[in-house]
Amino acid sequence: MKDAFHFAGPAPATAVVLAFLELAAGCLVGAPVPPLGPAAAPASRYSPIICCAGDSLMRPMPTRIYELIRFNPGSLILKDWSQGGQSSETYASFFDRRADVWSRVRPDLILLQLGTNDARPLREGSLRPDEFERNLRAIVRRFQEFRDRAGRPSRILVASAPPVHDAEAGPKNEILLQVVNPTLRRIAAEEGLTFVDNHALLADRPDLYDPDGVHPNRRGERLLARHWLHWIREALKPPSS
Repeated sequence: MKDAFHFAGPAPATAVVLAFLELAAGCLVGAPVPPLGPAAAPASRYSPIICCAGDSLMRPMPTRIYELIRFNPGSLILKDWSQGGQSSETYASFFDRRADVWSRVRPDLILLQLGTNDARPLREGSLRPDEFERNLRAIVRRFQEFRDRAGRPSRILVASAPPVHDAEAGPKNEILLQVVNPTLRRIAAEEGLTFVDNHALLADRPDLYDPDGVHPNRRGERLLARHWLHWIREALKPPSS
């Protein structure tokens, strides 16, 4: 679902938004979040803009996050900036074709999920680890140019690539563990970004994948969405005094 939410007008972020997010993301693995009646969900005047960028693992996230906050759909504006099949190399071109439009969105948070489609070229030698890192840093630095509606740098959350369970799982997962995810973690640390460990969340859980062994099934998507929503909640917390 693209652009499932609508901006409700600028105003300072309130504790109401965070309270609803905390309720929605309070349990990462538990039962579905029960809906609240209209009288129990006061409207917020400020809706943070969250942009979901990356490959096909990110594409279901706007829909799944919407399902988690369905009792207060105006609490977030979700934008789909993902595309199936994207790697650290191809996403740059995907970005360039949309940069002018995206830069006008003024996101509060950018969620970035890449790396899965780099495992095979890294294993085969058609992509070197230093090239992979250079590609990722270039994408991150482009996103670091973005500003929110208050003129502050948009916050960027970078996720590790989950494991795969297909016919090439062994060598691919080795590349993910030895090259892809350490690089993602290092870039996040060096650039002051938030690192979200989606690999650990789905490790040893083939039951949460589609038959192709690469894409999470509906249960896996919901688990990822809860994890993202937890980190969205953390990122939107006001700084402690």
